[in-house]
Amino acid sequence: MRILTRSMILMVTAAILSQTACGISEDSRSVAQAGQSSKTYSEGPSEGPGIAHLSDKLLLPESEFPSGGKFHLSPIAVITGLDKVTDRCDPGDWVKKGDQETAANVTFDSSSLRYNVELFAVGSDPGLTEWSATCLPRTVSGSLMRAATMEGVPKWAVAIENSKGDKTTFSVFGYFRGILVHTYVSGSRSDVTADVQSIAPRMFNMQISRLESE
Repeated sequence: MRILTRSMILMVTAAILSQTACGISEDSRSVAQAGQSSKTYSEGPSEGPGIAHLSDKLLLPESEFPSGGKFHLSPIAVITGLDKVTDRCDPGDWVKKGDQETAANVTFDSSSLRYNVELFAVGSDPGLTEWSATCLPRTVSGSLMRAATMEGVPKWAVAIENSKGDKTTFSVFGYFRGILVHTYVSGSRSDVTADVQSIAPRMFNMQISRLESE
């Protein structure tokens, strides 16, 4: 198991926004259609037992990402490097006491659009809706983070737009059975259309469904 020093804040600010998009592929449209039937879990988080440790089978498989791209799977890693985070509005504060993290994403040669799912074993509810109401909008290193409106996002989860210059990221965060789930799509403003944005909550709900079944 490798030790990871990156934090979630890097995933929702400059690191994500360094992606440049050059067009929407047919593959991105196909995943939007594939996710339309996913459950939204609007009734609230699961009452099931918490998940203490991550495993490969918990993460969305390659088959549930857009087809035709390059699938990347990060090994399960120990969360570290966040001890100095003291700002409660810093998303790194959500995971600094957690144990493990893992991620998977798909990228394309024909388009720089990126689709990503991250799981963090954090154990306790970070209070996302309260955080959104208290801390947003927020500017970090020139990146503006603000609440977003996306259809299909459960009331207990939060949708966020993070933008800098021509680049933008639409994310959904939710806490479910001890796991902090983060899904996002990123690219240029012109390429991250409403249809592309909608993939983030659809993938989120598919990921929640997978956690629910375990």
